[in-house]
Amino acid sequence: MQVITWTTDNQLFGLPIHFCKEISENVSIENIPGSEEHIVGLTNIRGEVLTVVNVSQKSRDFSNEGSMEAVVVRLKEDDIAILIDKIDEIIDMDIKDESKLSGESNTHLNQFRSNLINFENQVINLLEPNLLEFNEKN
Repeated sequence: MQVITWTTDNQLFGLPIHFCKEISENVSIENIPGSEEHIVGLTNIRGEVLTVVNVSQKSRDFSNEGSMEAVVVRLKEDDIAILIDKIDEIIDMDIKDESKLSGESNTHLNQFRSNLINFENQVINLLEPNLLEFNEKN
């Protein structure tokens, strides 16, 4: 499977590329007062208003950072934008051959849990898009 990887707050994340709709640069973010910690705000990408999320462990104030890059992810119902610091590369990975590490990923929210994968001596937080949906019912 091909996986797109990126770095956010010195953590390496990955996403199966077939869930990646696009990578957008110069994303302008509108703050949502009172929103949950992982929701950074809203953005408009090609006329589609998307929720912008931060999957990093660290909380940051994004209001002073101007425009940023984001990976737009296809979900079952709505697409979301995940903030990134920089795209690293697209890699071919066979999860069956790779080492799944024990423990939890370095994301700070249950809906962003992923598999920790040891790939070429790097730990990748491989996100599972079906778990990226927002569970307001829980």
